[in-house]
Amino acid sequence: TGKSKGVMLSSHCLETYMAAINPTFRMNSETVFLVTTPLNHVGGLHRIHQCMKEGCTAILMDGIKDLRAFFYNINTYGVTHTYLPPASVKMLLTLAKKQLAALDGKLEFVYTASSLFPKADMEALMSLLPNTHLHQGYGSSECGSVCNCHYNAPGTPINCLGKPYSQVEVKLLDADGNIVEGPHKEGFICVKSDMNMLGYYKEPELTASVLKDGFVHSHDLMYFDENGGLYFAGRGDDVINIRGFKVAPTEVEEIALKHPAINDCVCIPYKNAMGDTIKMVVKLIEGYELDTESISHLLSEKLEPYKVPSVIEAVDEIARTANGKLNRKQVIAEHSNV
Repeated sequence: TGKSKGVMLSSHCLETYMAAINPTFRMNSETVFLVTTPLNHVGGLHRIHQCMKEGCTAILMDGIKDLRAFFYNINTYGVTHTYLPPASVKMLLTLAKKQLAALDGKLEFVYTASSLFPKADMEALMSLLPNTHLHQGYGSSECGSVCNCHYNAPGTPINCLGKPYSQVEVKLLDADGNIVEGPHKEGFICVKSDMNMLGYYKEPELTASVLKDGFVHSHDLMYFDENGGLYFAGRGDDVINIRGFKVAPTEVEEIALKHPAINDCVCIPYKNAMGDTIKMVVKLIEGYELDTESISHLLSEKLEPYKVPSVIEAVDEIARTANGKLNRKQVIAEHSNV
């Protein structure tokens, strides 16, 4: 909604969360967990609860903006597990590749969740930490954890989020509320389990718009593969309409991030003399200059013409929330003319 809101969770919600997710984390009393997420975020609170449940050691950090402290804590306290949101992975890959690679074999488990995890960053992390169990998961404050996937296990599709836990019922709906069936067909994900929130604190109307018939309704577009694995297709709210075609900006952004000069990027709606189009705002890696021709060429090789941005602009920073998630609304407000 773009504003802070209180999600009410019962102790039963939290216990169900632990039962679903803890077995995949391979935790025990000897585990040392570095909690990098601030405790005003559900990700940090869940990690603390996991450590309490297993009776292991937790090391607390208020984010990882201080990379020296991050690596000091890991090496000093013998950290075996950590949680790194995609924005934190991006920072480490950009500023501390060598130090991160030195942790291979020392770190047993790295979990990533809370927002879209670019495929390029996943591949880079896999190359640096081949002997570490790397997992990504999907869930939300409202519905807990839906699934997670050991994506560097042999034979695992790298962008798969895993199959829903046995405790979780998932259905996909189209824009008219009809159930979407069959593999590779996108729909808005709806989740039902004992992890679901009780509602938003003092927000009955907002609760009623999200929690319906026991299901938490999301604006996330997902699809299943033939084996029941879930995949993220984009945010319904973020879809850009181009002359009747619908474009998921995340599809374009994921390919653009493979360009050697791009550190971060976001696609937003834009209007030019030809009508509705796409503008891409990019943050360049230090030392590189903007080369719109090579970026457009890379995108044109992988995408239909209407998905290729007609305008590419370099900026110093791309707006993100305090928790590291892309603040697409703010970027649109600052850089779009729609």
